[in-house]
This record gives sequence, C-alpha cells and structure tokens, in this order.
Amino acid sequence: MLQKGKNFIRRIVGKTEEIRLPDKRYLATPVSVLKPVSVLIPAYEMYGKGASFLEKSLDMLQQQSFQNFEVLVSDQSVDDSIQRCCEAYAGKLKVSYVRKPERGNSCSNVNFALDHARYDIIKILFLDDVLTDSNALERTCKYFHWSKAKWMISACNHEEIETGRIYHNRFPEPFLDEHLFSAFNPLGCPSVLMFSKNDLRFDLQLPALMDIDFYFRLMKKYGPPTLFNDINVTIGVHPGMVTNNGGAGNREQVNLELAIVHQKYDRPLKAAGNIS
Repeated sequence: MLQKGKNFIRRIVGKTEEIRLPDKRYLATPVSVLKPVSVLIPAYEMYGKGASFLEKSLDMLQQQSFQNFEVLVSDQSVDDSIQRCCEAYAGKLKVSYVRKPERGNSCSNVNFALDHARYDIIKILFLDDVLTDSNALERTCKYFHWSKAKWMISACNHEEIETGRIYHNRFPEPFLDEHLFSAFNPLGCPSVLMFSKNDLRFDLQLPALMDIDFYFRLMKKYGPPTLFNDINVTIGVHPGMVTNNGGAGNREQVNLELAIVHQKYDRPLKAAGNIS
C-alpha cells in the first residue's frame, strides 16, 4: 500500500480544500530506468510571437536535468520563423522539426506531432507554455514511472505574459464521465498531460473540447488518470492563446461541440457547465 504524501490546506475564495502532496519516495527512482520521452510542441506563428514562445520553451528544455528526450516541433506556420528557431538549437537539443503540409486546427497539429513521435512516453507542451524549472521533466518522468501510470496529469501555474506575473496554482481534480458532457475541465489543458503512446488522436471536430474529449477516451482505455500534485508546467496567458481563439473560452463554439459529443457518445444533450 502506498504511503500517503503529506497534505496542506489551500484556502481560496469561497472554499477551503485539502491538497495531497506526492509521496516523496518517487524521487529515489534512478534516472537510468526512465524511458525516453517525446516532448511534442505544436507550433505556428501565433500572431508574430510563435518563435519567441518557442525559444523560451527550448531554453528551459535545454536546462533540464533529465535529457533523455526528443523535442518534436510540428510546424504549420505561414512563415519560416519556427523553422529558423529550431535550426538555432541544432547541437544544443535533440530537436526534430516536421513541417505540416496543410494548415489545420490545434487538434490537427497535435495529431501530426503524435504521428511523428519516436518514443513511447508522450509529453505535450503547447507553444506558449513552458516547464517551470530545470528539474520539472525529471520529476514528471520519475513519478510517471514510480506510479506505473498510463496517463498522468500534473499541477500547473499560470503566467500573465504581458507582465511576467506568476499566479494561480492549479491542482487537478478527479475526472468523471459527466465532465465531458457539461464541458467542465477539472484537469487542465494538454500541457499538463503525460501518457503512454497509443493509437488515440484528438478529434478534429472538437478544438474547444479537445482536451476533455481526449481525457474521456484515455479514461475508457486505461482507467482514471494518475494525479501528480507537483507544479511543473507554467501556462502562458495572453490574448492570442488557443483558449481565446476558437477554444474553450468561446461559448458559441463550446455549445456547438457539446452537441457533437452528445451525439458521438449517444448521450442526452445538457447545458454547458463551467469551463476552466
């Protein structure tokens, strides 16, 4: 039976909740037993800021204490700024650049990256998100191995890109089937996800609900996610982020996709819930 990690109390507006910290025994996992990882970065020009976001992420990846990984950049930009950024890291990181021949939505871009991933452990990292510190990937990989996870969700914080302010530590909560059908995301965006490579792909019809639909199918395949209450990813918050551009922040798009998922899984249609 696994030893419980220590708990702490987090007080936020309107409620008090208890967060269980990870059992620290996972930290003793030897790096030598960890499987190599494919870090997937779906990229595009992102209103002229894509290359600068990618550079920031690659800089942090270059600093990682665990280095047995590839960075696979799937590029569907209208220019060559992402490609030039990747070329600048030749010899510094194991960067695999793949040019996506046709422009698509975020689901399409992640799927293209998945199709080209070399390794059996997948870590998605959206273009404007970044690992928090130089040990972040090592901690994530160790807990994934130690807990025998098939899919795992980590905690994260957020960065206001314009000011650099770090705020809102978010810890994942248990995922239920009904969360998909009410458009409620208790886990977070795909940047907090690590999973074993498989044949699942993101649904091209669901750019706003891409994450919770994928989580729903991962749960059907493997059971509930392993929750890792360690903050190892920083989510970039800015006007050009996917959430604000046809993503989960677009209520009209969400309602359209809710109708699709209810039909897809033969469920009665319900009103949308809170999206986070």
